[in-house]
Amino acid sequence: MGSRHGHGSLGGGHGRSRDTFPTVDELREILPAGVFEHSLDGAATAAYVYLTFVSESYADLDRPADTSVINAMAGESCGWCANHIQRVHSLAGANVRVTDYTLTDSALGQFAAGEVEAGDVVVEAPIRVGATKVWNPDGTLNISYPESDVLFRLQLRYYDGMWHVMGIQEQPL
Repeated sequence: MGSRHGHGSLGGGHGRSRDTFPTVDELREILPAGVFEHSLDGAATAAYVYLTFVSESYADLDRPADTSVINAMAGESCGWCANHIQRVHSLAGANVRVTDYTLTDSALGQFAAGEVEAGDVVVEAPIRVGATKVWNPDGTLNISYPESDVLFRLQLRYYDGMWHVMGIQEQPL
């Protein structure tokens, strides 16, 4: 495959109307320049940034839910994106909190980007999903999930001056 993105920690149509999301100009002020570069490196950067904001989207004990950036970066056809955004807001609306949902790539390899069809790029991202806990409104543990390794395949398309996520597939590693 083409471009590579380095190691590091990933901090953090239907279903898209819950947030007002930033414009491209506003995103340029907060996101790395690569998200706006029409190149394989730019696509890999956009995938990394997207997963970073996915990692930080759930309401936890210290912050409210925030899907504004992933909403802005999601293409209308991304069902995974819409489902994630809906899940985040459903849990937050029920005053359920999620802790330790972290996505990291430091031990698993690099992001790899390659063009698959005219204008679309697929980025493969080996990710470790942290052991996650879901807490009820009364502070009791609802459910916990063990740490797991997942290969995320993000399909991205460049339009309107930036990369957008058109779809995501997950496969256990």
